[in-house]
Amino acid sequence: MNVPSTTAQLTAEEFSEFFAEITGHTPFAWQTRLLETVLRTGRWPAALGAPTGAGKSSVIEIHAFAVAAASLSGTRVPRRMAMIVGRRALVDSHLAQAQKLINRLAMAPEGGVVARVREALRLLAPARPPGTATPGLRSVLLRGAAPRDRSWVDDVSTCTVICATPEMFGSRLLFRGYGSSRLARPREAGLLAYDTVAVIDEAHLSRQLDLTARRIDALESMADRPPTVPCLQVMSTSATLPGEGHSDEVEGVLPADLDSDEVLRRRLCTPKPVRIVESAEHSGTAKPREKYIQALCREVLDVHDLMSAEGGERTVGCVVNNVDTANLVAAELLRSRRDLAVVCRTGQSRPIDIERGVTGEEGAPVQRFPGLYTIDGNPDVSVLVTTQAVEVGVDIDFSAMVTELAPGSSLVQRFGRVNRIGRSARTMISVIVPANRAGDYARPPYTTDELDRALEWLRSRVDSKDGVSPWAVTRNPPPEAELDREVLQRPEDWDARRWSHSSQPSFGSDDVTLHLRDDLSPERESMGLVVRSRLPEDDGDALALLSEALPQALEVFPVEPRHGRDLIAGILHDPAEWEPAARARAFRVRDRMVLQLPNGDAGALHQYVRSGDIVIVDDIHPILRDGVVSGNPTRRAAAVDWSELDGVVALLSEPEISELGPDWDHEIVADHAQVIWGDPAGIDVEARFSEPVAGEDPAWVLITERARALDDESTVQEFSLAEVPVALSEHARAVASRARFHSDALGLDSDVSAVVELAGLLHDEGKSAERFQRMLGARTQTGFIAKSTQRSPVEVRAARERSGLPSGWRHEQLSAAAAARVAFERRMTRPESDLLIQLVGTTHGHGRPFFSHGAERLLLGTEPMSSEGTRAREDVTADSPAIGDNRCESAREAFELFDGGEWDSLVERNRRAYGTWGMAYLEAVLRAADAQVSKERS
Repeated sequence: MNVPSTTAQLTAEEFSEFFAEITGHTPFAWQTRLLETVLRTGRWPAALGAPTGAGKSSVIEIHAFAVAAASLSGTRVPRRMAMIVGRRALVDSHLAQAQKLINRLAMAPEGGVVARVREALRLLAPARPPGTATPGLRSVLLRGAAPRDRSWVDDVSTCTVICATPEMFGSRLLFRGYGSSRLARPREAGLLAYDTVAVIDEAHLSRQLDLTARRIDALESMADRPPTVPCLQVMSTSATLPGEGHSDEVEGVLPADLDSDEVLRRRLCTPKPVRIVESAEHSGTAKPREKYIQALCREVLDVHDLMSAEGGERTVGCVVNNVDTANLVAAELLRSRRDLAVVCRTGQSRPIDIERGVTGEEGAPVQRFPGLYTIDGNPDVSVLVTTQAVEVGVDIDFSAMVTELAPGSSLVQRFGRVNRIGRSARTMISVIVPANRAGDYARPPYTTDELDRALEWLRSRVDSKDGVSPWAVTRNPPPEAELDREVLQRPEDWDARRWSHSSQPSFGSDDVTLHLRDDLSPERESMGLVVRSRLPEDDGDALALLSEALPQALEVFPVEPRHGRDLIAGILHDPAEWEPAARARAFRVRDRMVLQLPNGDAGALHQYVRSGDIVIVDDIHPILRDGVVSGNPTRRAAAVDWSELDGVVALLSEPEISELGPDWDHEIVADHAQVIWGDPAGIDVEARFSEPVAGEDPAWVLITERARALDDESTVQEFSLAEVPVALSEHARAVASRARFHSDALGLDSDVSAVVELAGLLHDEGKSAERFQRMLGARTQTGFIAKSTQRSPVEVRAARERSGLPSGWRHEQLSAAAAARVAFERRMTRPESDLLIQLVGTTHGHGRPFFSHGAERLLLGTEPMSSEGTRAREDVTADSPAIGDNRCESAREAFELFDGGEWDSLVERNRRAYGTWGMAYLEAVLRAADAQVSKERS
């Protein structure tokens, strides 16, 4: 892209100042080397070797600076960074780190290096409407049990940090995004396969994903002319040293770095002595014995008292291998030592509960411990009892630790939370192991073999002076985890072709587990559970309300699918147990669609509820046991108030509804909202309500911010909040202009950019069809319009039924026929014409690999419905024909494309020319332009 000549370039030398302002300390030598490598080569290295505590997550700050500096110098580095790790806590930690960087960028005063980075990043995005300036960086969360943020696919040129679990990233890369709609999958796949660097943390645990991700570049290189932007780059991270030297393929901490940096040497080399404590009470696969819990607590208290005697004020960590043990240990510690502040966290809380503090048992006060999960900690907390949730992603700094035996890689992560920045001269680590290790002594989720290997390695560190310090571990690493499958699976070209057929249900081929997981056992990802209050008693009314108010991240409890299904089955099994009985129900949310689940046991629910789903239940049901969601619950969880949900002003039910009277127009409801809740700070509100039975009040009224209607991609294509109709010609020109901006800013070839621009001009040609315009509510005097205005969902459904359009009729299919006509008239060469036609036809994700209708049914949409006459023909632009009411104009192209097999042929030609993911990427660029313009002009 063109860089303003007045913009001073950012240099690698200024990175140190930028990094210090963001993090509070200057970068380590390896971090500066990494930045220099990226700016010099335009590529991230294949591997990063940095021990625990060396600051691997700083690649987020490096990424932002590199994108800004490269944009000003004319070099090209990936705009998106995907931070991928198989731990929910670490995914959330990466998100928090990215958000902190975004906040620092937004608040930076003008003139400094941070502000210059912000301005350079802003240049990558199109001009925003006044008052909507952004810091030029965005963050995205992709993990199980979290509602999906789909807006990131609209920012194709914006610098982005995506925080994801392996399966959430990998499934999207392979056109099968868990929790994504089929129509959104090509956009996600294209954007992750191009202009993205995937940072796979703990890559030894994600070897299949590492192989799959690296294979994308090889498959795309087979195309004749793939997009001229960086294809997916992959950087795996590990604690392995890169050696005495380094190359562009491997970067990391070198021995020389320790000699020149006291801070780094203290972090990595301060001794961490470890001792093995054998317990005769360890119960193996059985439920933890009371004597074992007491012995474990005695060890924790001994360690705590010893560290306190030496002046240590920081928290002692107790890490166990399952939630049951954690809860029992915390309870025993509180019983035996009332003078200690003991906190138990197992990583299963809702975000809103984590934000507000640790919730006690029902009726108990809420305890707040600010800073507990930070490097500074909370001095009031004596002991933190936790599980694997603390292994990665929590930048906590324990003074000492007691831990149960775990696999070597897990132990290394746990040890990394002890004396993390080397602030204490002395620490201690106790590892509890069973005294009797005959037979199978492991408890899930680990096996006896991997615990045996870990113990053997651990014994080699007991007598070492350095113990398990990060630097010592890099020189004597724990045994690598054994692969839990026979062989890794390499994706092939025929796999890519099948995956790209994303707009139609594909049954068995939807499962891409074989190409994503090291462990092929089911249920690695989590599902989500939400409790809602004040749901209507009628199931249909409740379903309609939930469809209008989908779950939001702050209210979702993460839960393993097997536990979630047990809980749901218990709710559904005996309706007579609940009062009222009608509340014995549950609703599943997937792909923004809400389904009421049938009654059945947990086994029967397996076909309805899977990883990534969110299930909603009434708040009358107990769902928690010892603070976490359980299949055998003992207490309820409080629902998040409706007014706390983003975009929701209020939910009205009786008696509020009866006060509104018989007139249900927007103004009355908006005024009523102001009366009850005060002036909503100038927020324009909208009322959505259930369809009442004649003569009866609606069952519910949901008052929301009107702009919330634009969150749904399908809605924004046909619906506008504007009072004045959006002219079709105006919308087409705006999308074409935005598509050209993105194409040029991204560095696409000029001929490809020209085709993408023309596709933007033609993408909505099919909307000028007679019946589609009738559906939108166009009037003869208004000419062709792109969207209807200010209609309720009920009105939109009724208008479609009245239009006479065949079920499943797609205006972009008709647009593709018009594009074929334009290509013929302009005598475009085959590669360009093929690209144009497919981009126009797949504008909203359909047509992969075919449409629902043939030419005859398609052209039915262009026919007048009555003899009242056809409206005057209007050209969408001066130089491109509209279809309008003249069905003969593009009828020949429609029959050739959709009845003669030409659509299938050109899709395959495009795949060979631009690549499977390359076509998805170009589609994503065009669709982003359309989505941005639609939201801005609505």
